[in-house]
Amino acid sequence: MSKEQRVVELRGLTTTEYTVFMSGCPQYDPYNQTTGNTPTFQNMTVTYRRTPVLAASVVYMARVAANNTTNAANSVALGPIGFAVNGVAIYNDADALLRDAYIYEGATFDGCRGHASPGGSYHYHSEPGPGCVYNDTAGRHSPLFGVMLDNIPIYGALGDGGVPPTDLDDCGGHSDATYPFYHYHVTYNMTPPYVIKCYRGCVFSSSGNPAFAGHTVTDQTCVKAAVQSNYTSFTNPFLALPLAVPPPPPPPGSSPGAAAATRWGSLMAALPLLLAAALAALGGLLH
Repeated sequence: MSKEQRVVELRGLTTTEYTVFMSGCPQYDPYNQTTGNTPTFQNMTVTYRRTPVLAASVVYMARVAANNTTNAANSVALGPIGFAVNGVAIYNDADALLRDAYIYEGATFDGCRGHASPGGSYHYHSEPGPGCVYNDTAGRHSPLFGVMLDNIPIYGALGDGGVPPTDLDDCGGHSDATYPFYHYHVTYNMTPPYVIKCYRGCVFSSSGNPAFAGHTVTDQTCVKAAVQSNYTSFTNPFLALPLAVPPPPPPPGSSPGAAAATRWGSLMAALPLLLAAALAALGGLLH
């Protein structure tokens, strides 16, 4: 999309939280997906906790719940369940009809395995295509993919030594030698549920997905796990961004072309005034 459009910016920072602007459009051209929907700027402002809090019980929000049973329809989250480091939304394994999104919609994915919703939200349902968000390196742990709405980081499919981990819990997470704090992995070899199927952490904010309003917790209502992870070694790329309060972005739902057209229209509207001022100044010099 437009190089002038900000992809990700750090907008707020406190001792406990950080707020990130997500344009919703990646750093590459997202127009090769074939849904018939046009990717547009989403311009979301998402608030995260700086330190994730592991919960005493998990929240299943994908198509499959505990013991591989079918999750209740009203428990399957539609829309973002996290965000990639490039500002693109991460969805779970469900399409709008609660079917397997990869099976029923995979043909519409672009080379980065993203596509757009009817509302223009470009998103991933799985591990992205190579080089689109990160690149795996042989023999090494996968890089960071993004941060889920329970504030827990998610990495690519490979664990220590570049090998798919075998000790993931039901949510798709664990801790390992490379990253000794609890974190998620996408699934290896594009197997369901592709990303995660439950939140291991407390979700404190619905800013990333308004559908979670009424389902978030506070510090007082979050029932914490007896054992917590130490996240001091987590290098969060969102926190490495400079704190900025830039001019307002293009309106939500607009395309980069529309934003450019708006700028061009403003310039053309002002052009007669600029020409009149220039002619008046020239006339003053000639008399």
